[in-house]
Amino acid sequence: MNAIAPSDVAAPSNPVRAPLLQPALPPAGAVPSDLPALPGASPAGPDGSLGKSDEPGSQTATPVVVPSIPRPRIGGIEVNPLAEVSPDAIGVLGPQDGGFGLDMWDGTPRLVVASLLSRLPDDLRSRTLRDLARRLLLSAATPPVSEAAIAEEAPPAALLSLRIERLAALGEVEALNRLLAAVPARHERGAVTRIRLDGLLLAGQSDDACRLVRSRIAERHTDVYWQQALVYCQLVAGATDMAMLGLDILRDQEAGNRTAQEQDDEALFFALADRMLGLDVPVPDVPAGALSPLHLVMFRASGTPIPRRGLDDAPPGLLFAIARAPDIEPEVRVVAAEEACLRGLIDGAALGAVYEALSFPADVLADPLGAAQTIAGARGRALLYQAARRETHPATRAEVLRVALEQAEADGLYQAVMPALLPLITEIAPVPQLAWFAATAGRALYAAGQYERAGAWLMLGRQEAIVNPQATAAVTALWPYARLAGSGGSAANADLTAWWAMRAGMGRPAATRVQALLRATFQALGESDPLRWSVIAANGEPVAQAAPGAAFIYALREASDARRRGETVLLSLVVMGRDGPGASHILALETTLAALVRIGLVDEARALAIEAALANGV
Repeated sequence: MNAIAPSDVAAPSNPVRAPLLQPALPPAGAVPSDLPALPGASPAGPDGSLGKSDEPGSQTATPVVVPSIPRPRIGGIEVNPLAEVSPDAIGVLGPQDGGFGLDMWDGTPRLVVASLLSRLPDDLRSRTLRDLARRLLLSAATPPVSEAAIAEEAPPAALLSLRIERLAALGEVEALNRLLAAVPARHERGAVTRIRLDGLLLAGQSDDACRLVRSRIAERHTDVYWQQALVYCQLVAGATDMAMLGLDILRDQEAGNRTAQEQDDEALFFALADRMLGLDVPVPDVPAGALSPLHLVMFRASGTPIPRRGLDDAPPGLLFAIARAPDIEPEVRVVAAEEACLRGLIDGAALGAVYEALSFPADVLADPLGAAQTIAGARGRALLYQAARRETHPATRAEVLRVALEQAEADGLYQAVMPALLPLITEIAPVPQLAWFAATAGRALYAAGQYERAGAWLMLGRQEAIVNPQATAAVTALWPYARLAGSGGSAANADLTAWWAMRAGMGRPAATRVQALLRATFQALGESDPLRWSVIAANGEPVAQAAPGAAFIYALREASDARRRGETVLLSLVVMGRDGPGASHILALETTLAALVRIGLVDEARALAIEAALANGV
């Protein structure tokens, strides 16, 4: 039976399934009472709460940890004491919560896991890949072992630190803080304490962040970032004299060893600190990618508007924090919110709330479709969202939604905007009068993983196809998604050859890449199709495209054939890369989908295939 470490946040109760339209952090549930505590754990109180973490001001969570190796026996007598549970085993997801199981690293050498973890992208623009990464990094598992032939001297908690660093890089703030709450401070290594501080700042938990700063400043008093954080905490606490003394000390420090970026960071810090003191000083330009979590909270505390340029190349965690900050200018916040929703860092409801925060003149709201032709970007998308939300007539709402999704797709933000519009789409019933809307509604519902509702629009298209050319077009548009979702085909489009002909007959011939992509994804998902690869090759051009190294492709096949779950998921993330399935080499995509199917992640494979189809204009 798994042991439960001291905490006061219960283990999650609902499994995480892909595709996701919001961060995949399962809600807390009850901790089973029959699970033994780790040695030294605080006993549960009468209300069921568990002991506190040893980190001052930190939140606690329920780490699921693996049991120790059983004691060897000689003549029926146990001779060795129980070994301490490895900190690398700590996690907050078990198999019932979407985790990949205690044995997820069975058969995978420790060195391989460490190397691949370090290769995870700093950003993932695919919601499905993010779900897989989040679950992988949060899973409790027996740590991988070192191969005897490979000399490894990895320090304790090395893999745990890598997992924490990857969650931070991905901007998974809620997941990061949940895992950190389960990690005792004594197991922190390297940059983890700084990550803990930034995670609290990004989550808006300034009080907890300042408690952490005060508890750690003695050991980190030579670190400029921690000195700056202490000044911020003194300013928000009203300890102005101490803060001004700290500022004087920081200003007097030698700047000779500072890089240009560090000097820019310090100039911004000093300006924001002065503004927190009430001084009307100008704020320096914020170079692309230079905004830090500390800068962000100081912008907010000083009431200083964040420049739009500050979002350029901003890491995902900052996009998440800005999207959730109601005091940030709506015009800046909406840009961050769209990017955060694209990545699944916030859900569609959160993006919708940001859209609602933008204001428009009455004449613009009176004719939103006309105004949307001249109002571009995030502001135009917010206008259409507000118009669709206020519209009560189904046909008019459907037209606004159609335009909104088409414009979002043209801007490369379909997967960002669709979750916000989804509740409005689901309120529209699939009736014959709206057969023209079937393709738009069905495509969005397939993208959201709502296959049954999507199938209702496909069925409407089939029923109306005889008398309505728009319904015929809808069947053609939705048929590939039905196949990718595992829902079967239709009489009008029995296979890819028929679908190709239908598209050509409608004046919308599919590119050879699209045909190859669908043939490959069908093949990976076990959806048979008679179209031969030689026919596709004969119709196309031998266009070169960058692909992952051959070793990664073969390693992924090898890992999935051996049913090594953790290794398969980790390699899939590395092979798909930052931009996800839409931009990937088709061979890499097919290999990844087939590998996920082999280890039982069929739903995730289908969701990834649908993402690829959407990104390629299917």
